[in-house]
Order: sequence, then C-alpha cells, then structure tokens
Amino acid sequence: MSTATQTPPMVQLVHFDESFDREALESFLAAHGLVQRGFDYHTVAVIGCQSSGKSTLLNMLFETRFPTMHSEQGRYQVTQGVWLGVARAGVPPTDSPTLVLDLEGTDSRERGEEAGRFERKTALLALALAEVLVVNMWTQDIGRYNAANLALLRTVLEQDLALFHKYDKKTKLLFVFRDHVSTPLERLTDIVEQDMRQIWDCLGKPEAMDNKQLHDLFDIEYVSLPHKELDADGFAAQVNRLRARFEEAPLRRQMFRAEYARGIAADGFARYCEQVWQVIRENRELDIPTQKEALSRVRCEEIAREAEALFDAEADDVAAAYARVMDEYGARSSRYLPAIAAARREQLHRTLSAQARDVFGRRLAQATDRLIEDAAKMAEEWVTRMWETTEKEQEAEWDTVEERLAKAGATLRARQQTAAALPLPFADDAPWQVLAADEAERFQRALQRAEAAAREQWIRIAREAARAQFERQAKAALEREWNRSEVEASARQFWERLQERVLDAARQASSATLQRCLTPLDLMAATLPTSMSTQLTAHREDTAAAMLSLLQSYCTPPSVLLMHLQRRFEEAFRYESPGQVPRVWRPGVDIRAVFTAAKDIAERFLAALQCAVIDGTEHALLSERDRKALREQLQQRMSAAYLDAVRMQDAARMRARVPPWLLVLLVLLGWNEMMMVLQRPLLLLLMLLVVPIVVIGYRLRLLHPMLESGKALALRGATITARVLHEIGAPGEWPTQPVANGAGASHPSASLSKPHGE
Repeated sequence: MSTATQTPPMVQLVHFDESFDREALESFLAAHGLVQRGFDYHTVAVIGCQSSGKSTLLNMLFETRFPTMHSEQGRYQVTQGVWLGVARAGVPPTDSPTLVLDLEGTDSRERGEEAGRFERKTALLALALAEVLVVNMWTQDIGRYNAANLALLRTVLEQDLALFHKYDKKTKLLFVFRDHVSTPLERLTDIVEQDMRQIWDCLGKPEAMDNKQLHDLFDIEYVSLPHKELDADGFAAQVNRLRARFEEAPLRRQMFRAEYARGIAADGFARYCEQVWQVIRENRELDIPTQKEALSRVRCEEIAREAEALFDAEADDVAAAYARVMDEYGARSSRYLPAIAAARREQLHRTLSAQARDVFGRRLAQATDRLIEDAAKMAEEWVTRMWETTEKEQEAEWDTVEERLAKAGATLRARQQTAAALPLPFADDAPWQVLAADEAERFQRALQRAEAAAREQWIRIAREAARAQFERQAKAALEREWNRSEVEASARQFWERLQERVLDAARQASSATLQRCLTPLDLMAATLPTSMSTQLTAHREDTAAAMLSLLQSYCTPPSVLLMHLQRRFEEAFRYESPGQVPRVWRPGVDIRAVFTAAKDIAERFLAALQCAVIDGTEHALLSERDRKALREQLQQRMSAAYLDAVRMQDAARMRARVPPWLLVLLVLLGWNEMMMVLQRPLLLLLMLLVVPIVVIGYRLRLLHPMLESGKALALRGATITARVLHEIGAPGEWPTQPVANGAGASHPSASLSKPHGE
C-alpha cells in the first residue's frame, strides 16, 4: 500500500461536543512529517457562515479533502467543530508546509442558541494558531450585521488585541467575497472597511494601544469570486489566481510574512492546541506567555527523554554520541523558554555520563569503523589527486601505490590510538581504557579492503572523466550541426547525421581516453571487479544517456526551441541561398513559393525533433501536445513574416507604378521647358548630373547632409572670393576693360570704367 493511501487527509481537532483529540492530531502531524519542521510551517484558517462554501474554497486552494455540502440535499451543517488538513496544492516537498483549519460555520441551525458561544471559542482558537485568517462572506450579505458576521468580526478584533498587543505580531485578514456579480469591488471594500473601523473604534483598548489603528494589528486584503455555478470559468480563474499567492515563492512570502508567525514549534503544536482549547473552553482568560511556559516544561521533558533514548541507539563514539544528543536536545529545546531548557539540560548530562560507561566497548569498535571509512576516503582523495596530474605523472604515481597506502595506514593507526583516549565530556571518570588493542587487527584488514576500494574509485572517476570529455565534445559538435543551414529531406537522415558527426565522433575519443586510463589497473591488479570490455560497454550507455540529455536541453524550454525553428524559417525566407544576401521583395518575386519552401524547412525540422534516434533506439523529445503548441506558435510568427513581405512588395509595386496619363500630362505641360533644356547643351548636361545625384540622395536619405555640405562649400567660396577681391583693391580702383563688339552690344564705345552702381 502506498504512503498516500495510509496518510489521513485530515483530522478533527475539536468535535461537536467541544472535546479535543490531541492523540489524533499528533498522529496526523507525524504521518505528514511535520513534527520535525520546527517553526518551518504556516497556518491558515477560514471562518464564515454555514454552507457558504468554506470547505469547497479550501479544497480548491490547497487540495485538501474537507467534506462539502451536496446542493441537492439542501443546506445543512457539513463541518462540525474544527478540522485540520495539510495543503498539497503545488507546494514543493522542501517548502514550508501549510496547515489548514476549517472551522464550523456560523449561524448554524444545529447549534441553535449556543452557536454564538461556540463561534467565539473557535474564532479565538483560530486567532491563536493562524497566520492568515480567511473570512468567507456572501456578497449580498455585505452591509448587514448578522449575515455579515460583524459580531464575529468584533470578537476577532477584540481577542487579537488581547492576545498580541504586547508583541510585535500581526494577523492577515483575507476577505473573500463570494458570488460577486455587479457591485464594484471597491465599493464592497469600502463598506467592510467602514464596518471594521467602527468596530475597532468601539473596542476598549489598553493605554498603550490608544493611538494604534486597525492596520497596525491587521493586514487586510479583499478578493472577490464570481458565482461558482453561473460563472464557473470565472470562478475557477479567480481561485487559481488566489491559489498562486499561496504557492508561488515570491507571492507566498508576502502572504506568510515573518510578523504573522505564532512562534509555536511543530513538535509542540498538538499539545499547545490542546492547552489553548482547554483555557478557551473553560472561559478562562487566554494568556499566551503562561501557555508557552507550561508548554516549555512539558516539551523539554519529552525532548530530553527522546534524546536520552537516542544515546543508546547511536553511540558510535561516546563523545560524538554525547554531542549529537546534546545538539539534538539543544536544537529542539531552543524553541522553548531558555531557563527551563537549561535546567533540564544539566539533568540530561548527568544521565548520559552514567550510561556512557557501559557502552565504551561498542563505542571503540564504532570508532574503528569510522577510521576504516576514513581509510576509504583517504584512498579516494589520493586517487582524485592523481587523476588531476598529467598522464606521465599518473603512471609514476601508480608505481608507488603500496608505499602511499602504507603511509596512509600509519596515519590512521595514530588516529585510532587517539580515538581510544578518554572523551573530554567524561574525562573525570576512571574505567574508560579497556578495549583499544582489540581493534588493531580488524583495522589492519580494513586497510587491505581500502586498497581495493581505491581501484574501484579510480574506475568510477575515469568513467566520469570520459563522460565529461564526451559531453564537451558532443556539445560543441551538436551546436555546429544543430545550427547548420542545410535541412535533410527526412528525419532519418537528420538523426543519421547527428549519430555520425556528433555521437560517434565524440564517443570514439572519450572511449579511447577511458581505455587509456584503465590500462594501469590491468597491469597492477590480477583481477578487477569488471572487465575492460564491460566498462567500455557501460561507457557506451553513459554516452547515449548524455547525448539524450543534451538533445533535451536543446528542446526545453519550448521558447528556446521556438527560436531555433524561427531562425531556420527566416534563413530560408528572408535570405538568398548564396552568401546569405537579404531578399528584396520586388514586384516579380513569388512570395508564396518562397514562404512555402521556408515553412516546409521549419516544419521538417520540428517533425524530426519529435523523436530522437540514438544508436537505433527511439527516445521521445517532444510530446504531441508540445509539438502542436510549437507548430501553432511558429505558424503565427511565419504568418507575420509573410504579411510583412507582402506589404514590402506592395509598397515597391506602388513606387514602381507610374500612371500613363501622368506621363502625357508631363509632356504637354512641360514641352516648352523640355525644348529650352534641349536647346542649351550646358543646362542639359547640368541636369543630367544634378538629377541623378538628387534622386540617389533622396533614395539613400542623404539630401539633408548634401544640402548642409553645399551650404558649407558656398560659404567657404564666398569667403575666399571676398578675400581675393580685397587683395585686388577697392571697387573704385578696379582696372577698366574694353567690351568687345558683339551682336548684343548696342554701344561699341561702352566700357567697364566704373563698377556697377557708380
């Protein structure tokens, strides 16, 4: 029978008649492995009206199995008293467990007039134990008094103030509004906040708490849930969000803050609950310090007895056993009051000192056993150091193996004599020197076994080194083959290439290394635990497993594999084959054909990765579900690339398309200008030079830099011209030049005797 079937899913702390079952609680905590947790656990409790879905909510949040109501049977009391379960909702086993308290619903018909009194008791118990108190409320009851449990909330605030006002402790109140439909959550929150503040203001507070506000003692949060039946999907989604706050590490730390912890060790949780409930049931004032002092006395006595029992069973070495017992006692008793723990520690020391004298012989034998283990460890360390040397040095090291082992044996014999000395905790006791010589021969035989163990260790290290070499070479080769542009026509060809170029090549080199490392053992030892061929066969299996692990690393997480798939698609779609020149989507390019070819490459690569073929054996890399999801995501990205290409081609087509009527209009309107340009060769030549430059500058977006450069050149030319004119002389002193007669000269005697303007 499995452990899960033997472990009870929940336990009833408080029964309907208000009796408390401590034995059942202790068995439950032990069955779930919570007793050794110390302070490393959390507690959550829920309160609310009867049949309001408290147990259902807890089951969905924490995967507990509290009984729930069957709607076809009408409303009735399901949870009676107080029940405790352990959350298993996705929390890793190494994380802090969560204890979940399911309290009997308020306003129950079964309790009748006694309901209020019992509700106050269970609320007080929940406050004493729970870090997070979940208040389950119907949305339609907000704004009412009895239905909204305002009397119970008053009890919660009042008792929390009485219990924790002297300590730096807070409580988280998590209000869960059920069947939330239309009213804004902010409005509901304001109503509850107003009710809570009114209750807080009416409470009688100690003098030190006069200036304290409600949020100084409580962290209050509000969550709403849709109707479970009418909006099942919305309800499940909201519950999953709330559930993540109890599971995911960052959110979980915010939910269970250190200031909420009640400071009750897990091994004393059951007894503490019983004491607290007894005080509550008898209507006495609950005093947390007094309860902790009583718990400390009882638990320190129990811990001391348990630690004392461990001393007889774990006496490998008296001093070590003593230290272990005292450490065990100290670690567990440190959770309780120091003065009580120290007094019981002295008594425990006297008891252990008397018992240790009777087990000295066994203690010394166990000390010898530890030295034998040290011999094996020293041989292992020696082999490891030898492996780190060069190949030639390794051969010289193995030639001196007997000498080195003898030296190690002498060291260990000296340590054995030291171990036989009186342990310091009991140095004043006389009869501690009896059996030291009896273990010498057994220890000598153990040294011979350590030598054989050294050979075994060398084989293991050699295999690990050969596998590490394989992984390095295979990883580099796999990286090259994985990223190559060419794609095989079939999955079989793809895996044949990886088998030949990656697995076989790296395996051959690493097998040669392994064989070279194991050869000294063949020369040194007459027989080995396993033959060379067996080791090489095992290495072949190791490399196959390592190859599969490398392939799985390339396929997980899915986002990384998606990047590889997209890269292969884009290399085929966005680039020309020769030289990887980017494609230009001109109007005549068949985008659909290019897209289909590139898509086929990516999908063939994805199909090849579904099942790896290593040494002729198939291994699943991707599930059908993962492959389908990757294909859908890849399809989305490929579609986006296709649409971009189509847009670019349309834009190029628009730029290249010139309407015929525009050419006709250009000829008609620009005829005179065209004739003027054709009749003037210099102007035509200038336009043939300038127009291409302007067009090229516009296409390359260089017009602005060209204009700026032209301005700079013009300014430079003007400056040089002005300087030259200044060197020639003032305008009035310029020499005159006769103007030659020409067709356009109306006055032959005209001359440039003066500058223009004089």
